Amino acid sequence: VQPFQPHKSTKPLTELHDIQLHTDERHESREEYEAQARKRRAEAEAKARAEAEAKAEAERREIAEMRKRMVVKARPVPAAVLLGQPVVAKNLIKKALTVAKSPKFATTMRLLARRTHAAPPSAEASSS
Repeated sequence: VQPFQPHKSTKPLTELHDIQLHTDERHESREEYEAQARKRRAEAEAKARAEAEAKAEAERREIAEMRKRMVVKARPVPAAVLLGQPVVAKNLIKKALTVAKSPKFATTMRLLARRTHAAPPSAEASSS
């Protein structure tokens, strides 16, 4: 028996080809998605920022208008007063004044009921 002797292979060498892995395709599609997502987020933030600025500007204008309306302006004195003529009140309603009336509370009725029920019989006899 002879010892093992290695010898050259007769098979051709393995040819290497560019392998297209799914992970590479996934990486590219994910990069496209991330770019689109960044763009959408940027647009949404810009829109929100613009809306906030518009709202703040509207509030500023509203406050300025409100302050302008709140300024107290004196009415001019009528010329008749300046000339010493008596002032005539126009459009006065000729109506009787309200007459004040005391309220009728339920406590008053309770007190009266207690007095009549709680009065001793001798007090009724003496008052009649």
